[in-house]
Amino acid sequence: MVSNDESDSSCEEGYAGHLSSFETWLRSLQRVFGSQLLLLLCAVQHLLKGLAGSLGARATPYLFKAYHVPAQDIQIWKTCIFSPYILKPIIGLVSDLFPVGGYHKGPYMLLGSLGGMAAAAGIGAARLPLHLFIFGLFLFELMICTDDLLTEALYAREMQDHPKHGQNLLTFVFAGMSLCSLLGNLSSGFLLTSLGAHGVFLFAALCSVPAVLAASGFPEVQQGPEAIHAKRAEFWRQKEACALALVVLCASLSMSLVAICTKDPAANAGTAALAALAVGVSFSVVLSPVIAKFSVFTLLQTSLHLSASAPAFYFLTDSEEEFPDGPHFSKLFYNTCLGCVGGVFTLLGLYTYNRYSSTLSYRKVIVVSNTAFSLLHMTDMVLFSRLNLRLGIPDYVFAFGNQSLGTLVYQWLWMPQVALLSQLCPKGMEATMFALVVSCHNLGVAVSSSWGSLLLERLSCNPTGAKAESEEFRNLWLASAISSLLPLLGIGALFWLVPAVTPSQSELQVGDSTAGSLWKRWRLSKHELLSTNDS
Repeated sequence: MVSNDESDSSCEEGYAGHLSSFETWLRSLQRVFGSQLLLLLCAVQHLLKGLAGSLGARATPYLFKAYHVPAQDIQIWKTCIFSPYILKPIIGLVSDLFPVGGYHKGPYMLLGSLGGMAAAAGIGAARLPLHLFIFGLFLFELMICTDDLLTEALYAREMQDHPKHGQNLLTFVFAGMSLCSLLGNLSSGFLLTSLGAHGVFLFAALCSVPAVLAASGFPEVQQGPEAIHAKRAEFWRQKEACALALVVLCASLSMSLVAICTKDPAANAGTAALAALAVGVSFSVVLSPVIAKFSVFTLLQTSLHLSASAPAFYFLTDSEEEFPDGPHFSKLFYNTCLGCVGGVFTLLGLYTYNRYSSTLSYRKVIVVSNTAFSLLHMTDMVLFSRLNLRLGIPDYVFAFGNQSLGTLVYQWLWMPQVALLSQLCPKGMEATMFALVVSCHNLGVAVSSSWGSLLLERLSCNPTGAKAESEEFRNLWLASAISSLLPLLGIGALFWLVPAVTPSQSELQVGDSTAGSLWKRWRLSKHELLSTNDS
């Protein structure tokens, strides 16, 4: 038999071995990429995006509730708050075309970090007027979005320069971000209980300080006038992509302006529909057919999943005075317990996708996961109608099951889209095209939020966190049912919009982002017509 001392000794040796391997791995990254880059990625991807971002996301609904903002209005305000994610292509274009003092990224990152840190501190320090609070949330998300985009461009270039070590750098980024996000979820319940939602934003402001310091020493070479001119000429050769970025900008600005001017759900939903139509048509005309179809799919899929997240939050967290028949989830349970379960199953979803999806076609995976995701969300009806209690299923058991399976299935829905998009992007403009197509996804999220507000209005579902608001939740189950069933309508179009290829197949490589597009064919026919007339 092995003695306890020998067993403890072997365990200690195992831990020491793992620690030594991890230290060796970090030193190899430091040797290849340098300490400055790793510290920058820790500050932005880990502490800012992973930790501060998750804390801000957990605290924001409680602040809306403290302001007694109606659920329908929250849905509309989200189109303004999260508009920076739609504007990623424009942020990238501005930093590339208009350097400050010859520097393309550092000054913009510093400006965004200072603005976001000040906004988080302001939200945390005092109860601001509602419009100023919304603007602060916008600046906070703009900071995360800008810093994320600019550091993505930096480590993508480093991965191209050191391809043998690129996967290790990517693992460093995403593993650290996932762990910090999990830490944020784990601590959020305790912080919300002890510090309150305002205090959590003060903590998030502290987490953004390293990003400000890192931005002040951003590792980039100062560009001279000739280099700047050459870069602008390169972008002019991709003028179609620049034009699409401007279309996305106009779509986002129109939705934000209408949201600021009026909270009428019909006006906001109509504007969102027109914005989505303009972007969808523009992408379909300008881009090559395979990229255009996939862009339309991402826009359509997210738009059809109408959001009802705001009333769902009130339903789950209202007190007995506000909603006597509700689950009454505490801050600790709702954020720490459910958040950690979601984080663990997110990692499990990533692992299972990477492990088992290599031989499956993207179309098959997306069809199955899209169907499963919609059917799984239909189970929310059971919770919102309180049928689970009549069946003898406690609220917390139902919530755990839904949170775990929902996040796992979502990874199977999202990861093939990321992989397929990476395979579709033409060489030489991967970052630009990736940002453009992802902006379609983010625009779809904004559209779903606006149309979700209209759905809630039609169903008279508009809680505010006030006392005795049970009647506001009477039709929430129906809103959830409609939101879950609508994405199933897009499955038929999916067979036409998503190619049936596997990750190992390479026939989707696109030489030119506009090859075979309606725009290119029209220009070619016009050129041939002019040549015929001249002859």
